[in-house]
Amino acid sequence: RADRILFGTDFPNLPYAWDRELRRIRALGLAPEPLERILHRNAREVFGIAA
Repeated sequence: RADRILFGTDFPNLPYAWDRELRRIRALGLAPEPLERILHRNAREVFGIAA
């Protein structure tokens, strides 16, 4: 369930290929809504950040 997953990193661990990790996640072929939840919306909800 995409509503229970957060994408996170231990950034700023430089050099860090965060763009490579995002490409890998996008390559999974998830539908747009679950992908948006994992990469953005879930974290905003957990931390109470307005969109």
